[in-house]
Amino acid sequence: MLPERTHLVMEVRLLTGVRNYNNVDADNELKGIIDGMQGTVFRNDAWIDEMYMIRSWSPTGTAMAHVRIKTVNKDWLALRALNISRGMVREHGMIGAMRAAIGRLRDG
Repeated sequence: MLPERTHLVMEVRLLTGVRNYNNVDADNELKGIIDGMQGTVFRNDAWIDEMYMIRSWSPTGTAMAHVRIKTVNKDWLALRALNISRGMVREHGMIGAMRAAIGRLRDG
């Protein structure tokens, strides 16, 4: 986990396997990723000073989120890609699928 009270910059590239991905608010998807990382990658998301998100359709149909976090004026910390299956999205919705994928990373 990153040290407490560390100013953070976060970049998320979200590829969705669902062609009509605009039926879910982008800010809700980003919040699902942040909530899933809180307590594992960083202690408190209030220390995220900058956030960038790009969301697009994956032509292969594979949904995943690439997340990079850095402390201000430091190198990027690239987290492993979150692999999200179409079945997970159908069963839990995109936000639930992201939270489940983050939980798998956290639990090893």
